[in-house]
Amino acid sequence: MLNVNGLNAGYGDILVVRDLAMEVREGELVSLVGVNGAGKTTLLKTISGLVKARSGIVEFMGERITNLEPHQIVARGLVQVPEGRKLFPRLSVLENLEMGAYPRAAKPNKKANLEKVFHLFPDLKTKIRQSAGTLSGGQQQMLAIARGIMANPRLLILDEPSIGLSPLLTQIMFDTIRQIKEQGVTVLLVEQNVHHALGMADRGYVLEQGQVVLHGGGRALLSNEHLKKAYLGM
Repeated sequence: MLNVNGLNAGYGDILVVRDLAMEVREGELVSLVGVNGAGKTTLLKTISGLVKARSGIVEFMGERITNLEPHQIVARGLVQVPEGRKLFPRLSVLENLEMGAYPRAAKPNKKANLEKVFHLFPDLKTKIRQSAGTLSGGQQQMLAIARGIMANPRLLILDEPSIGLSPLLTQIMFDTIRQIKEQGVTVLLVEQNVHHALGMADRGYVLEQGQVVLHGGGRALLSNEHLKKAYLGM
């Protein structure tokens, strides 16, 4: 579904992502892990068209999308839920969800997707007229993911969805991501909670200094000695 090959990207004179290659197959949940500054968010922004690639290829569903504009990439079904939620705080929950259904291809499925997100996040249904800025941190993260689902994604990219959440809400969040995948949405997850992220993943990639240093089955990576020492303190 997603193929990245020889990708180089960065900011100004600084190269952050270096000759990176990875893939996401349809129906998978793939986790991307690494310490702060490893290049994870820059990689996602380059895939989504928010950062321009210096060189290399990004393909989605067999089509080269390298350096297309973000709205063109979203229209093809590749949707990113950014770190920090990026909600419209003065708009209501419903209005934020309707903004997610902006792509032309998503409009016919608007009603069905609303029912889907209210099933996944029943708290949002009870606060449908409440402004997004007044929600709790956990509810705002739910709304950010729900808005992404409203765009009718074929591939949903989640950037640090558990950041700032309590352990209980973190567990609920990962359970919900698992449900999203079971409903047929392919997921690329970037997450600092390495144990959770790789434990639920079909496959995983470990980034260090903008390069893939390890990749393989999610649970198999958790048994890797380098990863256990570097990320799990074992």
